[in-house]
Amino acid sequence: MSETPANDPQSDSTPDFETDPAAAALAGVRKNSGRVSRRRKSTSRRSSSRGSSSWSNETEEDRRPKTLDSVLDDLVESRGWADQSRMAGLIVAWPTIVGADVAEHVSVVGVDEARSCLVLQAESTTWATQIRMLEQLVIERVSEHTGGALTITSVQVQGPAAPTRMKGRLRVPGRGPRDTWG
Repeated sequence: MSETPANDPQSDSTPDFETDPAAAALAGVRKNSGRVSRRRKSTSRRSSSRGSSSWSNETEEDRRPKTLDSVLDDLVESRGWADQSRMAGLIVAWPTIVGADVAEHVSVVGVDEARSCLVLQAESTTWATQIRMLEQLVIERVSEHTGGALTITSVQVQGPAAPTRMKGRLRVPGRGPRDTWG
């Protein structure tokens, strides 16, 4: 017999929209295609009457895509976060600046920008003395790493914190135990 199967594309010229979602989507696009072109024409007439751009202060440079890096840099500068950003970058890069061994024992506390001083905290007096002897080298490496964004002229190294004399839960205000002889 010359009967064609039901799934043969040449057997039926109209697709079954209930079983073929792609055909239904294509038919919808074809149906609405006339409306889209009319909108484009009307939009182009409006923009041509206003000029080449819909924004009055928009330039060709503003319309180009920007990298995420440049957008974040602009945001940091506009919000006034540049100093905090540089400080965070210094803290994160501290192990690469001075080396992993030194970074384990000496950490960055902050930067005193009024005095252009890098403030460090050492875990022992030995490490504090070592960093004081290497002060000029630390200043040079920080300057190389930041590219001159942070101007450091001196390094202040704080030694370990003194042990507390508080013992127990309760404490009486005052000077504490002293020599009472005499």
